[in-house]
Amino acid sequence: MVVKKRIAVLLAVLLILATLPGLALGVQVNLDLSWNSTAAGNNITASGSADPNEWVSVKVLDNARSIVFYDAVKSDAGGKYSCTFIVPQVSPGALTVVAGYGTNVAKKSLLISDGGGITLVTLDRIEITKPATKLVYTVGDSLDITGLEVTGYYSDGSSGVEPISAASISGFDSSKPVTQQTLTITIGAKTTTYEVSITKKSEEGSTDNKGGGSGTISAGETVSSGGGTVTEAGAEVASKKAVGTEKEPTKDVIVPVKAVVKDVSGHWAETSINKLVNAGAISGYPDGTFKPDSSITRAEFATVLVKAFNLEPRNGKVFSDTSGHWAENSIRTATAHGIVSGYNASNFGPNDIITREQMAVMIIIAANLTNDEEGKTFADGPQISEWAKKAVGIASSKGIITGYPDNTFKPKANATRAEAVTVIVKAL
Repeated sequence: MVVKKRIAVLLAVLLILATLPGLALGVQVNLDLSWNSTAAGNNITASGSADPNEWVSVKVLDNARSIVFYDAVKSDAGGKYSCTFIVPQVSPGALTVVAGYGTNVAKKSLLISDGGGITLVTLDRIEITKPATKLVYTVGDSLDITGLEVTGYYSDGSSGVEPISAASISGFDSSKPVTQQTLTITIGAKTTTYEVSITKKSEEGSTDNKGGGSGTISAGETVSSGGGTVTEAGAEVASKKAVGTEKEPTKDVIVPVKAVVKDVSGHWAETSINKLVNAGAISGYPDGTFKPDSSITRAEFATVLVKAFNLEPRNGKVFSDTSGHWAENSIRTATAHGIVSGYNASNFGPNDIITREQMAVMIIIAANLTNDEEGKTFADGPQISEWAKKAVGIASSKGIITGYPDNTFKPKANATRAEAVTVIVKAL
């Protein structure tokens, strides 16, 4: 009887301790703020650790203990959580940031200034620095943002990878096939876009994209109307014969496709775009658009360089991630001519969106340009990678890449299709 009473008392004590703040069983929530003092309108990141896979409430209270901001984020498998919010318009003083769940909470004070002596830092733009692994979907698929990395660039010159989720992306619809679908990423009222395609399900369970390839139509491209072959830039892609058919394959009927780009009229790069499109070095999309302000990948830029400079085909290096890639032959030629190299011995990153400093290096080598003159001094010159500084200097001294009106070069920013075309035309 005495033993049972002792056990009951012990259980009661443990139950009481488990309900007390700081004594609850599990991980004690902790909280860190990216800034301890700031001004209204600035971004603040509240982060810390909690129990794994636990919803963490993040509240901001003003002097009157009223909630001026609230959100809930889920901690990862390691218990880490992070929440970024914009400081609301409140009177100068101290706000209280509270994070946690139940009685397991942590608090931090955030001093709000009237702005005197504190520079308001705002998000200027966002850019995709690493593309999503999955860009081709089958009807019925869910959005997959694995591998997608978006960097935010701020008014104080700082930058950093922004947290994103599927909720940050709009425009995805896999209910029916579509050659090109534009997805919009929104972070802090700033947007950027990228393209995906939706293909229908074939009867054999494989994806039927009516010919495959890169999804664009090049000038001078020939298309088979009967499912035989598609010829693009001198390479043949054999289509598979239907399973179980006994009939002879339909003979190819070659129909020339005229390159038409209808969305560049009045664009600042219109002349350069038309020049390379007409030369067959770069293509528009099947819907007749060019999308001049969309990004361009390393594989696409290498391919345009090879075509624009009419480089002799060569058997260069094949990387583990370019073997079987639609641009494999162009990348092999570009590596043989010393124009491109991989991140390492195995990886080239053909689907990575090209940066402006990478573009500068590739164009200078392709055009075989050298110069003893000193290049332009950019305001963000220290951000240019050491391996790219010489190329950027040559490109700027030759007027191939001049930078932006604010005297920045933005070396890590993604190049657009219009920018890529323009620098190639200037270098020819």
